[in-house]
Parts: sequence; structure tokens; C-alpha cells
Amino acid sequence: MLASALARRVDFGRARVVVELGVGTGAVTGLLLQRMRPRSLLYGIDLNPRFIAHVRKNVRDSRFVPILGRAEDLGKLLRNVGVHRVDAVVSSLGLTSMEPDQRDSILGEIQRHLATDGVMTQYQYLHPGGGPEWLSAVGVRRFAEEEFLRRYFTEVSTERVVWNLPPAKVYTCRL
Repeated sequence: MLASALARRVDFGRARVVVELGVGTGAVTGLLLQRMRPRSLLYGIDLNPRFIAHVRKNVRDSRFVPILGRAEDLGKLLRNVGVHRVDAVVSSLGLTSMEPDQRDSILGEIQRHLATDGVMTQYQYLHPGGGPEWLSAVGVRRFAEEEFLRRYFTEVSTERVVWNLPPAKVYTCRL
């Protein structure tokens, strides 16, 4: 369900170059490849060599190019394969748990390389009550993902995926 919600806003009829950030075990990867056109390419980026080895072994599709690397280096990784603009970015990165500088770096890279009519989708798990109250008592502010994404995109819409375990919110972002 979550993978479907992440892919729903991508115009696969038009998208020729798609980037997946955080391929993990390939659950989202498989769905993206099912929906992509025959001549489109999917670049799957992950910093975990085990995940890259897993998808290399298990995803048998010539349109899929797994890349070991960090999302902060998106521009460099894309240049290495001759790509300058992408039509869609589907992100499974845990922005919530990242340091602010790392999040800023990643979103800056996405903003610079996403086509003007492109789309980025990102999710965040929903936690009942927004986390323990004691966190705010000691000065830890809850990460406001939508507010953060609006710093990089002019259009941000949300969709709740309540049947996912755990429930999640999918953000669709456009420049």
C-alpha cells in the first residue's frame, strides 16, 4: 500500500528517468519497474552495500541501475551515469532521523536535479500522539516534515496511508 501511494503521483507515461532513494530490499523498486515504460530508466541509490547487492541479485530488469552511494551526492552520482535531470524522485529516506544539515543537503540536490515539471514523493510514518510528551519537555522538537519540504517545493500535498503498518503519510512535492 505504501509503495503504491509513493508511485501514484508519478506520471509514468512521461517519466523517462526516475530515481529511487533508499532502495532497501526492493519492494518499491519492483512496483516502479512494473509501471515504467519500456525505454525508461530507474536509478536506485542506497548507501548500504548489502541492499545494493540484494537488488542486483534479485531485480532482473535492464531498466534498473543500482548505485551504491549517498543521497547527498545525488548530482555526482547522476553525472557519473550521464544524467543531469530526472523526471521523478521516489524517496524512502528517513528524513526524520537525519541531522538538519544532511536533510538540507539531500533536498538541495533533489531540487537542483529534478525537472521543472517533475515530482518527488516521500513518506513519513505516523506515530500516534506525535511521540512522547517528555521529548518536548527536554527541548526536542518534533520534525515537521511538511514544513521542511515547503522550503524546497512550491507545491506539497499529502496522503495518509492508514492501512499500512505502521500508518504513514506520503508527501507529493513539485517545484
